Amino acid sequence: MSKIVVPIDTDDICLQTITLARTLLEEGEELHLLHVIRPIQSQAVIHYVGRQRLEQFQRESAEEGLKQTLEQVDKANIPYSLQIEFGDPAHVITEHAKKHDVVVMGTHRHGPISGFFLGSVSNSALKSLSCPVILVPNTKSEGDGKKILVALDGSKAAHRAAEQSALLAKKTGALCILLHVVTPPMIYSPLANGLEWVERSELLNIGETVIDQHEQLFLDYQIPYVKKVVIGNPAQMIKEVADQEKVGLIAMGHYGLNMIAETIMGSVPYKVIHQTNIPLLIVK
Repeated sequence: MSKIVVPIDTDDICLQTITLARTLLEEGEELHLLHVIRPIQSQAVIHYVGRQRLEQFQRESAEEGLKQTLEQVDKANIPYSLQIEFGDPAHVITEHAKKHDVVVMGTHRHGPISGFFLGSVSNSALKSLSCPVILVPNTKSEGDGKKILVALDGSKAAHRAAEQSALLAKKTGALCILLHVVTPPMIYSPLANGLEWVERSELLNIGETVIDQHEQLFLDYQIPYVKKVVIGNPAQMIKEVADQEKVGLIAMGHYGLNMIAETIMGSVPYKVIHQTNIPLLIVK
């Protein structure tokens, strides 16, 4: 991974996000820090103050708000460039991402209802971003940065997530835990004209078959890995395994539900990021 864009704000999660992004840098590269200012829309304010003067005030306020974080970044010798732009944050982030390989951004983990009505920059951006995204929760993780949990389901998105995980593991020397969660304990059988019970051993064999579809990738990259199959609710079991193994990153594919569907049903990545404090790599 290279060409990393890191959207930043004037909050506590900013430095945590930058620190994680630093681990992805190749030699000679720098982080592209991006701060987006929402323009004030009030025509009355613009009329009396003037747009240029108003934007100058907003920019100066942003620079003051970012000052402490940037001082810490300088102290840590993290190479970066900073760009401040006006516009809709999700749109501006998406445009910058087109020229970068990965986006690393913080998330405040709004719940499904509050995120829908109040709006979430990370949720909005995720829907339009095509490159891999690492979401960093606003609570610190105690996980091991040398362990990556790769959630696999046999889909093309999951395979792309596995490939990104292998590349990251190759760079960092991380161990990959290849996980498939089998939903219990019934499946729909057209032959049986309905639902039928499935033996636990058969479910585990199904899970092994799914992981086998992705295993060659890790063999080709010569990445150390272990395989794990569990039975249960996917989001819940991903969280439980991640906590048990004390991983530093969870990687998974994302199908990109629309906002209404995601609010009502919830995608697995959406549920996972709201249940864990471990950074989440999402690949479409």
